Order: sequence, then C-alpha cells, then structure tokens
Amino acid sequence: MRSSIRRGTATLSLCFVLAMSMLAGTASAHVVYQSGNTGWFGNKCVWQKSEVSHGSSGKGYFLAGTHAKEDVAGFSCAGNSFMAAGNIKTQLQFYTTDQFGGSTALCYSSGLLASTILSYELTIAYDANIPPCGSLRYYRTRGLGQVWSGTAWVGSYLWSGTPGVHFLPA
Repeated sequence: MRSSIRRGTATLSLCFVLAMSMLAGTASAHVVYQSGNTGWFGNKCVWQKSEVSHGSSGKGYFLAGTHAKEDVAGFSCAGNSFMAAGNIKTQLQFYTTDQFGGSTALCYSSGLLASTILSYELTIAYDANIPPCGSLRYYRTRGLGQVWSGTAWVGSYLWSGTPGVHFLPA
C-alpha cells in the first residue's frame, strides 16, 4: 500500500513539473498589451488596444486598434457601432525604451490613418522581419484612436501597458 502511495505522489510530482515547464515555455513568447475605453460620447465609446510581441518571425509585432462601441441591453460599450467612412482614425507608433518603460525614443509612426469604408474598427499591425529599431532592445507600442462624434474627435493615446515593454532578440 505504501509503495503505491509513493508512486502516486511521484507521478503527480512529475506531472506538475511537466506542466510548469510547458507554461514556462509559452511565457517566453508572451504578448504585452493594454486595452480599454479612451473616450465617451452619448451612448458610444472609443475602445482601443495597443500591443507588442515577438510576432511570427520573432523579430517584433506591433498593433494599434480602434473600435467604435455602443451600449447594448444595459451594458455600456458592449456592441459594435458602425461609423461612416473617415469617422474612425488610428495611428501606430513604436518606441525603444528601457526595461521599465521609462526613457523612450520614437522609432516608427504610421501617421494618422482614417477608415475608408463603413466600419466599426480600424487596426494597423506591423509584423517585422527584422527588429525595426535594432536588436537586443526593449520595445513598447502607443496607439492613437479617435472616433468622430458628429462635433469632435473623441479618443486618445494608449500605451501597450505599464510599463508595457517587450524585449526583442537579434
């Protein structure tokens, strides 16, 4: 009886070690992002996402997305709100930084792009073949998202998190 308990404990310990090693392996290819509402008008909101990760090549993936949302069935900012062409704008910027997101240097800016069709979202993504501002650096993303309210542009900048940085190798 005692030897079967020991074997059961050893099996559980081995399963735990294997599970933890698999989790550690996926953590090295993590995605750093922040998303949330950056502006309100009437029953609508501007929802944004800014992201940085390794990407498909391991050399960097940067994203800025803007979504026009509206209240649905008592839930605020829960449904998509279709906007006319030109009424959603997005800008993607990425920066090199230190590991704490402190001192930053602008590395790339897409310029402010506008939607060209009836839509509820506009996303700009860049999957790099080489680290765009050099290898062995920390990067972070900042997106600008704006939606036209009928009288003004609503929305603001959103960083990929606090500190929201991601290290890109060679």
